[in-house]
Amino acid sequence: MKTRSNFRLLPLSLAAALLGATGTSQAAVGVNLLMQTWDYRTPEKQDVIKTSNPNAVTDAIKEFWSEARPKICAGVSAAMSTMAIEKIGRPLRDTQCVLDDMPAFSVVSAGPNALKITLAINGHASTRITMPGPFDRALDPRLNLTLKAHLDLNLAIQNQRDQTLRVDSANFSLSDARLDSLNATGDIAKWLTTDVFPIFTGVNYKTYAENAINGVSVSLAGILNRALAPVNKLLIGPADAVRVGVWGTPQAITIAFGPRELTPPSGGTVFGALRWDTSKPATPASCDGFVINAVVQTGPAPIRQPSGTYMPGDAPKRKVGSFQLQSTAAGDCRYRMTGLAAGWPNQFTTPAMTGKTIGINGVGHSMIYAITGEGWDGHNVVPQPSAERNFAIKFGMDRATALIPAGTIPQVQQAQFEKPVNPLLGGGIATRPVLAVV
Repeated sequence: MKTRSNFRLLPLSLAAALLGATGTSQAAVGVNLLMQTWDYRTPEKQDVIKTSNPNAVTDAIKEFWSEARPKICAGVSAAMSTMAIEKIGRPLRDTQCVLDDMPAFSVVSAGPNALKITLAINGHASTRITMPGPFDRALDPRLNLTLKAHLDLNLAIQNQRDQTLRVDSANFSLSDARLDSLNATGDIAKWLTTDVFPIFTGVNYKTYAENAINGVSVSLAGILNRALAPVNKLLIGPADAVRVGVWGTPQAITIAFGPRELTPPSGGTVFGALRWDTSKPATPASCDGFVINAVVQTGPAPIRQPSGTYMPGDAPKRKVGSFQLQSTAAGDCRYRMTGLAAGWPNQFTTPAMTGKTIGINGVGHSMIYAITGEGWDGHNVVPQPSAERNFAIKFGMDRATALIPAGTIPQVQQAQFEKPVNPLLGGGIATRPVLAVV
């Protein structure tokens, strides 16, 4: 820090700025409540309803600061007094501490179950050093310590619905302290420069001040917990919903709720036939090896961002039903699915099956058999409590370097590629002769 050999009265404008309370302004910080709407009958559709209180967090910080500010000032003053006695052997008097009327603050996420509110504190503490001897007390050196600090308030996200946010700790850190003299001259000025200034602006005072204020961190945490009561009331959410996320952003604390995951019913049945054209070459001899699986979606996809975005693939699903072949006649087999969710959309998946390898023109090809819906999409069915659905078996020949997945078999009898090409066959790259049959 740059010091001066001759201390004079500061300009009135600067002195007024130091002695008056400083003010800061920032955009209001509020609370957003997100509620997912979802119906098992239309599982792929979900909406998000948003309600907001744009000033809730700002109001809580204002209430907290009105009670916390004098405690922080008391810590600043106590640290100055301790330093004066221990380091220079002189008591202080007429100490006054002035901090911002309302500090700037930010809210950020601090982990999967935590938030952090940081207050940027600015202010100053003015005091007089009592000099020895029968001197006019008006000549006692008057000093002003300007301060910049941060107060980190760490909030844990609780399971209790009536206290979503709870302050676990408050940590004060002093980032800058600058000392000025308001009335010292002559020998006193030299003493202040060489003895006093280094003490009040070095690491010692920083440690004293931080320890003094952090010593009442439990009290500061309790003050904010009381101030957060209206915020926590806003965050309770619907009684029949579960909390799926909490985020801290510069604009708001956002909490998201969604419906509870449902248990699907049982008792649903789907039956029908698996059919294919036996006149085509290399057809399957029977239905042995074919299988149909079923799942149902039991809740909405959870919200992943405070904007309300979600990934449909994250939705909870549950496997249901069991598949049984009831006959295995070539070209027309009967099947039955039991234990499905009656009245719910059941999503069928029909994995392709690889058959035997045959040779064509001296090149080996593996048979690929795929199950597709016959007159319907082959995937979604709502048994009420039962339903009939038929499937067609489509098949083709393919080498390992060219895939023909279910539902994408080309409608050609034979396709010869003379040189490498890149037709899009469900992600496969065909670089060899391919034969497809439907």
